[in-house]
Amino acid sequence: MGHSVTHSPFHTTFEIDGVPVGSGEPTYVIAEIGSNHGQDLSQAKAHIDEAVSAGADAVKFQTFRYSDLFHDETTDEEVRAFFEDVSLPFDWHDELQRYTNRQGATFLSTPTHPEAVTLLEEIDVPAYKIGSPQVATDPDLISEVASLDKPMLVSSGLSGYGPVEEALETCRSRGQYDVAVLHCVSEYPADPSDAQLRRIDRLKRAFGTIVGYSDHTESRTIPVGAVSLGADIVEKHFTLDRSLDGPDHPFALEPDAFGEMVDNIREIDSAIGSGLKFGPSDAETEMLEEVQLKLVADESLPAGTPITDEHVRLRRSPRGIPRETLSRLMTDGVVTGTDLEPGDLIRWRDLADQT
Repeated sequence: MGHSVTHSPFHTTFEIDGVPVGSGEPTYVIAEIGSNHGQDLSQAKAHIDEAVSAGADAVKFQTFRYSDLFHDETTDEEVRAFFEDVSLPFDWHDELQRYTNRQGATFLSTPTHPEAVTLLEEIDVPAYKIGSPQVATDPDLISEVASLDKPMLVSSGLSGYGPVEEALETCRSRGQYDVAVLHCVSEYPADPSDAQLRRIDRLKRAFGTIVGYSDHTESRTIPVGAVSLGADIVEKHFTLDRSLDGPDHPFALEPDAFGEMVDNIREIDSAIGSGLKFGPSDAETEMLEEVQLKLVADESLPAGTPITDEHVRLRRSPRGIPRETLSRLMTDGVVTGTDLEPGDLIRWRDLADQT
């Protein structure tokens, strides 16, 4: 991928559950609750409450069943126990989505096998996050989700450009153009020095899609940096308490830290702007008038004296004739209309009428 796309079929904005996402829109913030529910429904709801209060636009879980994902006979018993302990019960999904919607946010989940897609379609999730293991190894799942005509967030963590390009081509062939690619480093936690935030711009130039950042560092500032470098979506692990038992709690952000991250992202959102600046703002114009150099008599100037650079000096003043008009005054042969003393600020009324 040594060149930029000249024209991309993918949309630079789309909506998730009525919320605009993409270029020029506020950063879409996803609280990744993942396995931090601890298979406790009340804990899952408490995470949703706090994530929404901290400013998340969406909360996200993982949807899978061990028996649908692993080959049991060749899988270590420890792996089985781990995944069974962190899976979100299928019969909670509908209730959690309704609960999230009542809190004013969007419920999302990552399906890892076809049965998970079937469940998420039954509860009619508004968009799909596709994890990087599926992007790297499961083109059939990509094809199935792309056919559902719902926005897709495609993670690049375990994938180079090739698998991402193949996933996007599958989406395009299914008529799915509401796709965002998420830069991700699949380390848990990821070291800040491995974050590679410059890849955000590379992905945007390579594929022409909306690009976001799925963060696995322990930092609350790296996602903010990602937004300043062009990320339109931020996904960040969220927990009520980093000391809770579970694999994702230790590197997730607690509510206060997550809220601070969101506040900083919103500040960056407001600061980025359009990149266009055709002149000073109203406030800058007022400042300019205060600091502008104006024409001051450098010697006694009797009425009828030509205004030239030999007769004036320049000083800051909120009043008077701006320095940039001097060359025009000289070209037009403008003269003083009244007597001026050394140090007098020259004003328009001090010049002879040229009409």
